[in-house]
Amino acid sequence: MKAIISDIHGNLEALTSVLRDMETRDVGEVVCLGDIIGYGPEPVECFEKVKHLLDGAHCVMGNHEEAVTAGNAESFTSRARRAIEWTKMQMFGAEGNPDEGAEERRALLSSLPTIIERDGTTYVHGSPRSHTREYITPRDARNSTKMSDIFTQVETLCFVGHTHIAGVFTEEGFSSPEDLMNIYIAGSEKAIINVGSVGQPRDGDVRACYVTFDGDTVIFRRVEYDIGVTAARIYSIPDLDRSLGDRLKVGR
Repeated sequence: MKAIISDIHGNLEALTSVLRDMETRDVGEVVCLGDIIGYGPEPVECFEKVKHLLDGAHCVMGNHEEAVTAGNAESFTSRARRAIEWTKMQMFGAEGNPDEGAEERRALLSSLPTIIERDGTTYVHGSPRSHTREYITPRDARNSTKMSDIFTQVETLCFVGHTHIAGVFTEEGFSSPEDLMNIYIAGSEKAIINVGSVGQPRDGDVRACYVTFDGDTVIFRRVEYDIGVTAARIYSIPDLDRSLGDRLKVGR
């Protein structure tokens, strides 16, 4: 069985709780859909934990990895750009004075693929047509032009993250995990499955989110963690906006 995680965003408390939850299940492989870093207070620690779980074949690049390695954060909000600059300093050290392990981290992040396609299943951070940047939101289910074009690039199943909102898109529309009683049975229909966010959920549920997939059944998993610890760490870092801690408490 696979566990599929996304959008950890430097939240070590959430990641540790999710990994502990995985240990209670028959998980043989972990796939990460990117954004290990960004926003949160422990980017290096989260990167190191994920690195021990995965090799490059099992993790795709998110827009935050792209931003710290390629420097293209122009489309980010000012709050996110400040977080990216701070994250880059933690990951790589000061310009001309790299931190220990910085070159390895830079090389590994830069080498991440933007998409993995395996056994009829696609794994990508944002969208199969714009791998790191495009959002597929629940309201897009009403945009038949956009969704029809995206579905032409899906063979059967496509797992995504990026929006931090878990759920399943089919050509019929969008279903939240609650609509599905947290279980989606994969069949012959095409589906795009957003696995939610480990470290910064935005669907109103503050718990860390990930999915397990056995080849037929997708189960949405929610895991409690100590939000106060992560929020306090964010508040202690001047370069990280306080709102990044506040939003963890409301799941938005």
